[in-house]
Amino acid sequence: MSEEQAAGIVNWNDVFPLLLTRALLPQLRSVAQRGPVLVEFVGSLTRRGATPTLAIYAATKAFLHVLARALDNEERLWGVPSGVRVAYLDVGPVNSAANRLAPSLTTPSSPAFAKALVDKIGCGKRSYAPYYMHALIGAMGDVLPESWVEGWHIRLTKNVYAAADKAV
Repeated sequence: MSEEQAAGIVNWNDVFPLLLTRALLPQLRSVAQRGPVLVEFVGSLTRRGATPTLAIYAATKAFLHVLARALDNEERLWGVPSGVRVAYLDVGPVNSAANRLAPSLTTPSSPAFAKALVDKIGCGKRSYAPYYMHALIGAMGDVLPESWVEGWHIRLTKNVYAAADKAV
């Protein structure tokens, strides 16, 4: 990956949402006077592990996770909470036009993921996985030994590359 590509990933995944949120917060706080406002950052389960070949992407998602929690805390810091809440979505693989993985138990179709997301919006958690299998994968990653989880990431990456080589 070139330096330009790496910077592009950081700019798209971190700098853009940071600056956009910063610019919109005054208006969001104003709207929150009339009712609650929820800002949700789209994250990734990759932030939890050290997936080979995805280090920069995973790091950008870890940044978003911390940003969401810190912004949510800041909105409640000074006196009366502003009414703006900030959450982080822990998302795993989803079948889509851009991600052509076959739908499976761990890879929902876009409509199935969308339904799960709509059902969970406003659940009150600051960090959550809308799709149940993504939540289970994240929870398993939190309790299993790090060496097992990282070994799984390495095997999965090798399998993805092997499948891509066969498809060529």
